[in-house]
Amino acid sequence: MRHAIILHGFYRTNIGCRAKLAPLKKGPLAMQLPISDANKPHSIPTLNASEIPHAVRHGAIHGALGTLNVGESMILIAPHNPVPLLKEVEAREESFELDYLKEEENDFHIKFTRVS
Repeated sequence: MRHAIILHGFYRTNIGCRAKLAPLKKGPLAMQLPISDANKPHSIPTLNASEIPHAVRHGAIHGALGTLNVGESMILIAPHNPVPLLKEVEAREESFELDYLKEEENDFHIKFTRVS
């Protein structure tokens, strides 16, 4: 099953496949987010932040988090410990539980689960 998600009117992702950054047909700023969801039951969508342009990275991640329903999760792969982003997430209206799945130099995997 594939779903299209519009984030801030500029970005599109197809959950259910490994998406690469690629221009859309509408507008010069449109691109696909690098989010994947393995075609296995109980898989968790994964967003690779290093493949998102730095200028829009936090906005794109917030947009992806905004699509989660209570109880749903997403894994963020980041090239560093994203402390500033985590502070922004704490300030959101929704609440998320965070689990560090991997903490290595230049490779952090964080699972976000929406709890409210």
